[in-house]
Amino acid sequence: MLRVLLIALALAFGAGRATAQQQEQQRGPRTYSQAQLWDRSHDRITFSLARISLPQRLGAVTFSESGSLDQDHGLDNTIQFRSDDHSILASVYIYYPPIAHPGLAAFMTDRALETVSNGSLRRLGARAVPAGGIDNGAIRMTYAGYHGDLASSAAFMKVGRWLVKFRVSGPEARRADIEATMDALLSSIRFEGTAQPRLATPLNIGGCDAASNTNARPFTEPTAAFGAALILPFDPMGEPGATGRDGRPLNILSRVGDAWCLSTVARYGQSQTPILRAVGPERADGGRNAPVRSVGLALISDSGIILEIVQDQGHYTLIYHRIGESMVLGSYVTPPSDEQLVNLLSGADQEAGRIQARVGLSPDGNSEISLSAPPANNQRP
Repeated sequence: MLRVLLIALALAFGAGRATAQQQEQQRGPRTYSQAQLWDRSHDRITFSLARISLPQRLGAVTFSESGSLDQDHGLDNTIQFRSDDHSILASVYIYYPPIAHPGLAAFMTDRALETVSNGSLRRLGARAVPAGGIDNGAIRMTYAGYHGDLASSAAFMKVGRWLVKFRVSGPEARRADIEATMDALLSSIRFEGTAQPRLATPLNIGGCDAASNTNARPFTEPTAAFGAALILPFDPMGEPGATGRDGRPLNILSRVGDAWCLSTVARYGQSQTPILRAVGPERADGGRNAPVRSVGLALISDSGIILEIVQDQGHYTLIYHRIGESMVLGSYVTPPSDEQLVNLLSGADQEAGRIQARVGLSPDGNSEISLSAPPANNQRP
């Protein structure tokens, strides 16, 4: 899994300032011991925070190690399996991206595999398959020529707000073992807590019919950031079973749909970022009385780093997502153009990258919202 974080974007984000009172109230994210994160008993390895488990031996591989990729905050975790001769590696990532969309994860992982394979990658199949006991529970992708001459298989599941990503790779001569191992991973994964699998749909992303080249004017209403921050604690894929404190059902609809087109691939520095636009008609009312909708995505990394354009109350707000955290940036009267997004990503437009609000997500389902104070007139990022 690639861990790509743009330095220019991080520097621009660092310009956001919280008030002294907010700084005193903010607490660092909780950390967990390895014993709290993992349970190895009854021949299974269980990620305890989500109650997701797998056998310690499956297919051609045996459990090797488990660990945290985020300094033990419980948001980005991995389980590794290896064959006896170490020629086959199976990796399972259980992580908490703000937008846990199997189709988008599959799309970006496909691009990442192509990049590291230097043109040798061959796609042999992509389809929805049964997983964890439900039909169409995962997206499964099969490859040859990975990293030169390796066979590889990948799969993606949404489990509650978690995303589970499977990777199995090894010599082409061991393809049967690689496919059998992926079969075993998908059939034997279990969910023993409240987080349950959702249907996974592969995305068919073609080119957009028209270029997005009209620059948007900034929207300067100061409450825009607050409104955007309020929607971020909820699952952007919708929460059909959510209820309020009074027990009544909440109508939390998905804002991230399954119909997207590729507007451009933004190139800046060493980065290549696909920019997607939502496919569908514009709302006649300008969105003022309609549900919140995601209309654009810049897919920065296959680890869940995404720049999102959200339509809400007649304006369009940029939100930068990474595992466990979302940051509300600038707003516009109309959707920002591809050029404006590239200027933000590259650091050329630091004003648009100024943080207006932060929403921190925790693996226990809680969230913290902090608003930034407006910068002084003479302050620059």
